[in-house]
Amino acid sequence: MRQLRDTIPLETSYYRPYYFLGLALRGLGRYAEALSALQEARSRAPENMEVAAFIGQLQADTGDRTGAAATLNRLIALSGGRFDPTLLVAMIYTALGEIDTAFEWVDRAIERRTSPIYLLRLNAMFDGLKGDPRYRSCLLRIGLPQFPPAVRAD
Repeated sequence: MRQLRDTIPLETSYYRPYYFLGLALRGLGRYAEALSALQEARSRAPENMEVAAFIGQLQADTGDRTGAAATLNRLIALSGGRFDPTLLVAMIYTALGEIDTAFEWVDRAIERRTSPIYLLRLNAMFDGLKGDPRYRSCLLRIGLPQFPPAVRAD
């Protein structure tokens, strides 16, 4: 986080340091600071759907269901464009605890071959789905094993 904060003054119009700082702060449970950093990122990249999605997820995490719903509506309206936000929509529904709806959006993402679908396995934002048998099925549909293969120490 220190490096990200040191990077911000080097190019104040660039959104990524704020974006990654927001993600790091969210991971530490510092939600107010995370939201502030992500809003700074959005002010520099207002059309970036990933930034919007992480704001929506943070809104869900903090109980702001109205804000999360507004973010969802914005992303859903963009669905089917050049960048398909279906997996990002699933991420917000996961944070809202609406697991059935999240899986509906994951299924759409798989059907549409949305990129980056591998985040379903790698991103902690989908941890809320991992206990559901549908999660393993989704991973198998996209060709990813649920757990990494064992590493041999020869």
